[in-house]
Amino acid sequence: MFWGLQRESQKWLRDWVFIFEAHDVAGLDPNKFQGVNPFELRDGIEGEYRQSLLRAMRNFDLVVCVTQALADDLSFWSNNTLRPQVIRHASFLPRISSLPQISSFGEKIVLGYIGTIDQYRGVNVILDAMRLLPKNYILRLVGRVRQERGVDPNWLTNYMDEPLLAGRVELINAVPIQKVAEEIDRCDLLLQPASHDMIDSRYASPLKSYDYMMRGKPIIAADVPGHHELFRNGENAFLYRVDPRHLADCITKLVNNPGQAEKIAQTGWKQSADYTYRRRAEKILSLV
Repeated sequence: MFWGLQRESQKWLRDWVFIFEAHDVAGLDPNKFQGVNPFELRDGIEGEYRQSLLRAMRNFDLVVCVTQALADDLSFWSNNTLRPQVIRHASFLPRISSLPQISSFGEKIVLGYIGTIDQYRGVNVILDAMRLLPKNYILRLVGRVRQERGVDPNWLTNYMDEPLLAGRVELINAVPIQKVAEEIDRCDLLLQPASHDMIDSRYASPLKSYDYMMRGKPIIAADVPGHHELFRNGENAFLYRVDPRHLADCITKLVNNPGQAEKIAQTGWKQSADYTYRRRAEKILSLV
């Protein structure tokens, strides 16, 4: 909002190329206006605020979204005065040099999730699924634990103290970007969860999924609308309903079918060639 509105009064800013990358509805909460155009509100303090947001976005030379759903909604809500372009996320990680090969899994199965650890992203569903898996299944959670409003701050500790999960969940603090590939490579299957929150399920494009693809790992992802833009069930991911039982079933099915796991890993790895920062920069520059 600051830079978009500054452009109206600071002439020197017009000599710059201004790009706004939207990951949500400009900071508005879509859970509060489902099915309603948020920019139709014009009256009152909130209405003035939303109109200022829209005006600020219009002052950018290019609006970029990481999902088609958000681009379509912003275009529709603005009566096509915003024309966002979709440019997917990219991965900083080194891409493995050849097609991943998976002939079998070992006696211990290591599941991995790398990212922010909270219930907003559906990490609690993974932990619920762990209760239903055999004891030789281990879960590695790598990332920052985020405290959420209205959620018991001890929710994760309570899970890890449960007898069924004790010793089977490894919690690793957020690691430097240079160490992320090592953490991914320690896992047999990588998980990309989600919740039913509107932003997380419809508009989010999980950055770590691109990292998983770069490292040639089979992915099990939540079956939510936002993931459908990146994943095709059975091809580059195994999709599960946001339900612990179905997630546990998907995990065991993939472990018992290494050929399917290999196909998913190889398809994702081939796709990852398009998700480098160089490719992303080229797409942005071509639009500018």
